[in-house]
Amino acid sequence: MILDPAETSPRVRVMAFLEGDDIYTEVNYLPGEEMESVVFPHLRLSVNAILDPPLVEGLIKAEQAQLQKAERLAARLRELGVDPDAV
Repeated sequence: MILDPAETSPRVRVMAFLEGDDIYTEVNYLPGEEMESVVFPHLRLSVNAILDPPLVEGLIKAEQAQLQKAERLAARLRELGVDPDAV
């Protein structure tokens, strides 16, 4: 996979052996498109996520928010006499 941030229009260029070919084939993907793996056909990647990946801090905050929500739910279940670990 080749990313060239200096290009005027961002794109992801993939060089791959397509089935039946004996040379590399260049496939270009633009923002808004999804890339499908030649090797793993069920693997799809968003070009937007590759060109503008989420910041680690944002991912950590989102995970922490989910954990806090789960903890509040567990506390509420305990208040109602339900053991959240037994459910």
